[in-house]
Amino acid sequence: MKGLNQKQPEKTKTRLMKTQTIFIVLTAGASLLAPLVVSAQCGSARILPGGGCCYRAPASAAIPPPAPPGVPGDTAAPDAGAPQATPLAQSTKTILDSYVSIQTALASDSLEAVAQSGNAIVQNVRGDPSKISPPQVAREADKLAKAQDLESARKAFKSLSQSLIQYVRANHITGLHEAYCPMAKASWLQVGTQINNPYMGRSMPGCGEFKS
Repeated sequence: MKGLNQKQPEKTKTRLMKTQTIFIVLTAGASLLAPLVVSAQCGSARILPGGGCCYRAPASAAIPPPAPPGVPGDTAAPDAGAPQATPLAQSTKTILDSYVSIQTALASDSLEAVAQSGNAIVQNVRGDPSKISPPQVAREADKLAKAQDLESARKAFKSLSQSLIQYVRANHITGLHEAYCPMAKASWLQVGTQINNPYMGRSMPGCGEFKS
């Protein structure tokens, strides 16, 4: 019995040493695997020294790239080479307004406003000290103001229109549309985007097309 009791502590000691060895091996293995697990969790994110991974904002929360330098609300500068509209002098505005009144009257087969508007054109061309309007506009408007019937009025209006169309083009004046009538073989200026033919009147008010 005494010999048996002496061998028992040795077996116990051996088991204890094996248990400690297994624990050491498992601990070491866990230490080696931990970085791999963290790397799998973090993906391409940076791994922190403590073993975790840094926060990555989701795609929806990504910070947009910085805007290019400039003042907020700035717009592109106008092209210096593009033609610029000429500010209308009061005399020019009166001339064009009077012309449109004549065009509207002739489109309605009326002479009611023709003489008065024609005379207004003459006065503003000849009375303008800056002389910005072509002199032939006054002569053509004078003939128009003296017209006694629609035929002669429309003939004078054709010449007046040619002169004013050239003037409007040269000075890049906006707000008026140039139209052409193939029946009368003549052009005119008007406001609005619906053809209102002063040469054909009520018989064919929509005859014509706008020029680009």
